[in-house]
Parts: sequence; structure tokens; C-alpha cells
Amino acid sequence: MGNRQNEDKPTGASAAGIMARLSKPAIELYFVECVGVTNSTNTLAKRLAAQGCAAGHVIIAEGQTEGRGRLGRAFFSPRGSGLYMSVVLRPKGELASPELITTAAAVAVCRAIEEVAAANPEIKWVNDVLVGGRKVCGILTEGAASPSGGLEYAVLGIGINLAAPAGGFPPEIADVAGALFEFEPPSDIFERAAAAVLENFAKLYLLPGASRDEIVRSYKLYCSTPGKHVEVIRGNERRPALALALDDSLRLIVRYDEGGETEALSFGEISVKPSRRT
Repeated sequence: MGNRQNEDKPTGASAAGIMARLSKPAIELYFVECVGVTNSTNTLAKRLAAQGCAAGHVIIAEGQTEGRGRLGRAFFSPRGSGLYMSVVLRPKGELASPELITTAAAVAVCRAIEEVAAANPEIKWVNDVLVGGRKVCGILTEGAASPSGGLEYAVLGIGINLAAPAGGFPPEIADVAGALFEFEPPSDIFERAAAAVLENFAKLYLLPGASRDEIVRSYKLYCSTPGKHVEVIRGNERRPALALALDDSLRLIVRYDEGGETEALSFGEISVKPSRRT
């Protein structure tokens, strides 16, 4: 569709450079806008969506001053070490749900990481992407309902830690956060990573032939949570459990240690416990 470059562009990257790395079918789906540093790519994309911008409008930033994550948490997104992007979607049909958008995005990020970093990503249920057991990507999908009760639009937000920030991660996330590259990443990684995510998301969710079955199948392949001991977190309560499996709705089936009852979790927060030694 096109691209636009603000004066405060990400260092060494351009909207045109990102678009040039996309396949012809994907190019037709996206309009890429690079904004350098913004308060939040999701906030900007939601404003554009409410004003009627076309589906496929992509906001890409090198840093955020008010990045947001799941459950209302702040998302650490300093300039110079990460890729922060939001995509405006106007989904219809069987794929028109925020949950499925998030699921497809998690798989797209995993495939992109394999392509650009030669790493082995995995998904921690629900949507954290890990490399080497550390979180390298967060995903947040927000939407607005139409008068008929469907989705008027959705905004898919993705934040990827390409490299560790110069001053290190803040103490509150230092034990869990990671990056794709331990040392200086390749100079073209920003453009390559952005294009790889957009390309893989297009194949999974936007292009003809995209299907729920393929998204679910791929998610199950990458999700490493089943088989692990976890804690199910609800407010201040933490209940130890064993993650048994994912069902076809991608609910996490857990069996609680105390009482032995099982539950199918549709959403929420879990903590994966360290592997037990035998």
C-alpha cells in the first residue's frame, strides 16, 4: 500500500526499507509509517483507526515513552534496543477475535525470530515469546466494538527486544527479560525483523487461505507451557498446578496440586516454576 517516514526516524531504518523486504502480496496489505519515538504505538494506531484509517496501517517506532503491556502494566521500551510496532486491523469472519489475532501474532513473531536471529523461540501461554527462557517479546491486542457487536477495528501491538538496553533492564524485570542478540545486533536487524513479523502475520492471518486451524496448529507447536509446573495467578492468590495440555480453543488445561481438580483457563496469568530435579 505504501509508506511514510517521519523526520524523527529510527536510526538506520526506513519505512521504504521495510516495505522493500516484503513479498508482493504482503506489500498490498500494509502502509508502513515510522515515527522514531512516540508515547505508545498502540495509542497512536488506535487514534488513527478511530479516525477511519485503512486496515493495514502500521506504526513502527524505535522507542516508546508510555509503552503498555497486558493487565495495564508498563512495557519497558527504550530507544535504540527494541522494535515497537502496531497494526490496524478491521477483521471479519471466523478470524475476527482479539484472541486469535494475538495467537497469530505470537506465531508470526516466533517464525520471524527463527528467520532473523537463528534462535529457538517458544511461547509461554498466553502470549509471551521467550528465547532461552527469557521474555523477548510482548503482545497486546486492543479493539473497539461495532454497533452490531462485532469488531469495528483491532490494534495489534508487538514489542521485541532486539538487544539489551545500554543500562540493562530495570531491576523489576531483569530476571525475566531477554533480547534476541546478546551483543551488538546486525545493522539491518530493525528493518529485517519488522518485515519478517509483518510477512509472517500476513501469511497466517491476512492473506487468502489463512485459517484458524493453521493458527491453532502452529501455536501448539511453539507453546512450551504444557507439561510444566506453574502457578495460576489471580490477584494475590497463586495456586500451584501442572499444565496438562492445550485444547483446540487454546485454553490451558491445568490440574491443581491441592485437591487435584482440573480447570480450563481461557485467559489470565501464570508463572512457570523452575524445573524440578529428580
